[in-house]
Amino acid sequence: MKTSKEKWEKLKNYLKNLDISLNKKYEYNKYELCMKEIKLNFLYPRLDINVSKHLNHLLKAPFCVHPKTGLISVPLDKDEIYDFCLDDIPNIFSCIEDHKNKK
Repeated sequence: MKTSKEKWEKLKNYLKNLDISLNKKYEYNKYELCMKEIKLNFLYPRLDINVSKHLNHLLKAPFCVHPKTGLISVPLDKDEIYDFCLDDIPNIFSCIEDHKNKK
């Protein structure tokens, strides 16, 4: 079975060769446009309807506080994803308590 990287390279080569075989010269070649469209559609985050309708909907931006659980959205290191433990995530209540104790 091919890896994602191998599949991506095969697609890029196919599209590049297709563009060359069509032998059409434009200011902006179709290959570059196609690659940008694929990246835009598959790699950029999408917002669901609730994000645009409800003001309290949590965007997954780092350090946002979830309105019901109080959990703080934290960035994850992809190399440590399997060591991730939900119990280690800070919440707003513990942060407030820590702040009070430091005074």
